[in-house]
Amino acid sequence: MMKRVLLLVLVVGLLAGQAFGALYYTLDTTTAMKFTAGDMLNTLTPVDTGSLELVTTSFDDYGADTMLGKVGYIGSLWDKQDADNIATIRIHLPQPGNAGLSGSYDGLRAFLANDDDDPWGVRVFVKTTLGGGSEFYSGTFTTLLSGQSAWLTTEGSKFDFANVTDLGFDVRGTFGSNSPSNPDYFHISAVPVPAGVLLGFLGLTAAGLGLRKLA
Repeated sequence: MMKRVLLLVLVVGLLAGQAFGALYYTLDTTTAMKFTAGDMLNTLTPVDTGSLELVTTSFDDYGADTMLGKVGYIGSLWDKQDADNIATIRIHLPQPGNAGLSGSYDGLRAFLANDDDDPWGVRVFVKTTLGGGSEFYSGTFTTLLSGQSAWLTTEGSKFDFANVTDLGFDVRGTFGSNSPSNPDYFHISAVPVPAGVLLGFLGLTAAGLGLRKLA
């Protein structure tokens, strides 16, 4: 029994070390619900900002799969006059300080999930005026297949909310193989459901105990 307790403490310690090695601002439900759609990138035609829909239920009018995150974003994305067949929409919170966010962090961290049937690329970003100019920090685009999720972070982005002008994430569609079609609806959700995080932790713990027992 003591060995199992010690192993559990070790697992918790390892997870805590990964979580607190850097101080990230983690996107939560309250902030995620304030996100709006910005203009399309990589295209000459701006997106209709009214096309973005916030959803907090598992199903919606577009027949999307069960949501993996608490807050879902549904909108249309299309490629127009872009040689690379790529279009990107920005889902963001301009002037987050006005929304009550404060404090200094090493970066932005967000859970994003693809609740659609087509692959979509996602990345998180922060824009700040630190250093006397307009700095843009982002992670690399990660392609999420249908039903996939990931924790994404910005890179090299120490910031204070007093100097942040924008933060959020970008959704990118690659329109060349009809998946997604052109145009198409995306459905990305954010902020993990606590039960899923707990089950993942319990799964790791159980696996560790099983391996220890076999040893």
